[in-house]
This record gives sequence, C-alpha cells and structure tokens, in this order.
Amino acid sequence: MPGSFFGNASFGSSRDLQTVNAAISLYYHVDPSHAGELYQKEGISFEDNLIAPIIQESLQAVSACYSSRELLAHYPQVVAQSSKIITRRLAESHIIVDRFNITSLVFTSPAILSQLLTNSDCSQNIGEFAPLDVIFL
Repeated sequence: MPGSFFGNASFGSSRDLQTVNAAISLYYHVDPSHAGELYQKEGISFEDNLIAPIIQESLQAVSACYSSRELLAHYPQVVAQSSKIITRRLAESHIIVDRFNITSLVFTSPAILSQLLTNSDCSQNIGEFAPLDVIFL
C-alpha cells in the first residue's frame, strides 16, 4: 500500500536561534502484514496523527545541531540524519520509508541572507544533491 506525504514542517530554531521552515516529501508504504493494526490503532488519518508529528519532531532534533548557514552547507547530512530518524520512528509503526527529501527551506531572518549568499560551500552542496528552493522572507 504505497503512499506519499507532502507537507510543511518547522525546523523550529536552528542552533543560532533562527526560525527555519521546510517543505518535505515522503514516499512510504505500510507493511501489508501490519496494515490492519496500523489502521486500528491510528485510524485513516494516520498521516496527520502519526507521520506529520514524527517528521516535525525529527526535523527539530536535527536542526538544533546546526546553525542556519550550516543547514545549507551541510544539506546532504541534514537530509540523511532526518531521514534516518524518520525511517526508524515510522518503522516502529510498520510504515516503511521509501524516500524522504527536504524540497525547500524558508529562512525568516534577513540577516541570514547575506551570510548564505557569500558562502560558496552552501550553493555547491545543495546543487549536488537535490533541487532545493531556498526562500527568504
């Protein structure tokens, strides 16, 4: 039973206390031998009741380890660490992650913009791994 979840999540605060939001995509499937158990326990709204909170908590845990600049400079590691936590936590509920990605980051501090634009490591790393939109509000 394949599924997909696209949503927005907040990284909360980065290590430098900047608010960063993200758009994510998650492709998953439910372990067929435990589908009944999942639906019985979580209901048909398991994406809202289970998947979304796990993604939110995982992103917040990972972002606390990075400054705003580092979230971009180390984008592949941020995605890998987030994916690892999300995959482990969802597996506990018999949801198997096929693919996870962070598709955009939204920074709300204008001061971060100049720091990020002058850091060549950030743009190099992002371009190598995925199409990522970076937005400054």
